[in-house]
Amino acid sequence: MNLAEVASQIYPDAPQALQEALQHDDLGLVDGFVPDRRAIKPLMRFKAAAPEWKLEFDRASLRSGAVIYDKHSDTLVLSNIPDKLKKALLEQ
Repeated sequence: MNLAEVASQIYPDAPQALQEALQHDDLGLVDGFVPDRRAIKPLMRFKAAAPEWKLEFDRASLRSGAVIYDKHSDTLVLSNIPDKLKKALLEQ
């Protein structure tokens, strides 16, 4: 795995800062290492739960606009809702 590619996927706004942190000697990571998928997955996905709901989405959905967080109104907007979910919501 290439650390520059990892940094740009995980933190596209400032990949150089993350790449430098990943290359720190104390971590012992080098380009070409084989990552543990279980360690990478939480960095690529957001998961949250409250008493009334559960939610999970990829970090990429924020960049694509499929998920939008409005910090001023503290709301989350979801786009491209699957037909099955739309139907279930309309039946409520």
